[in-house]
Amino acid sequence: MIKEILFTTINEHKLASASSVLEKFGIDVKSVEVKLDEIQSNDPSQVAIDKAEKAFKETQKLSQ
Repeated sequence: MIKEILFTTINEHKLASASSVLEKFGIDVKSVEVKLDEIQSNDPSQVAIDKAEKAFKETQKLSQ
């Protein structure tokens, strides 16, 4: 079971919102600041997928 999730935002409101939902399931949310380039696209799902993949790669580097 997932005990902790890394949330790549410095936006306190987004972090608080995610924490309030996930704490009900016993999941601790940690904020990690990661600088990511954002692709330009008219498709917000493509932007989100690209940023999620980049954030995953960067946080994997942090945990090594």
